[in-house]
Amino acid sequence: MDESKNTAIIMRDAEHGDTEAKCILGMMYLDGHGVPQSDAKALEWFAQAAEEGNADAQFYLGVMYYEGRCVPQNYAKAVEWYSRAIEQNHAESQFNIGWLYAKGHGLPQDDVKAAEWIAKAAEQGDADAQSDLGVMYYEGRGVPQDDTKAFEWLSKAAAQGIATSQANLGEMYEKGRGVPQDYAKAAEYYAMAAEQGHDDAQRNLDALSERN
Repeated sequence: MDESKNTAIIMRDAEHGDTEAKCILGMMYLDGHGVPQSDAKALEWFAQAAEEGNADAQFYLGVMYYEGRCVPQNYAKAVEWYSRAIEQNHAESQFNIGWLYAKGHGLPQDDVKAAEWIAKAAEQGDADAQSDLGVMYYEGRGVPQDDTKAFEWLSKAAAQGIATSQANLGEMYEKGRGVPQDYAKAAEYYAMAAEQGHDDAQRNLDALSERN
């Protein structure tokens, strides 16, 4: 099926009340995929689907309020919509609530609560949450410092292609933190991140090559 026909079907289904189609159409307008980009249209469709209980739409509506896209920036509204999505165990919303706690945006700043919510998302397989949880264990921020747990979570995120986690694993292997020191492994992970355009990883890889 060509893209124009697929778009027409989604628009038809959304206009006929299909909640999932409304959310998909909102995402299409948000990204300008198959339709002209329009934050206003995205907001319209997300709002409808969110009120009908679609967790993805509730998440995206939270993002729009957080960023102030087509609505006045409103952290409290972002919290409200993320929280509604969390009632359906929505991982990305758990992650975002965690960061609202970390930043003190719309919620009291609290690294422990941030870590708790980020951990919930990480346990559901959210790669960004796994990456950030790994860093939190590495730094001892919101959780007890634990190189073993840092390595565990960074490895999960790196396996999903998160360049920052690949770079961080390279550093752990280079320094022997949480794992035996292994320059070959360090170079391997730095190279993975560098291939994705991670500048620090490239610099570390170059420095490692010069020393060995």
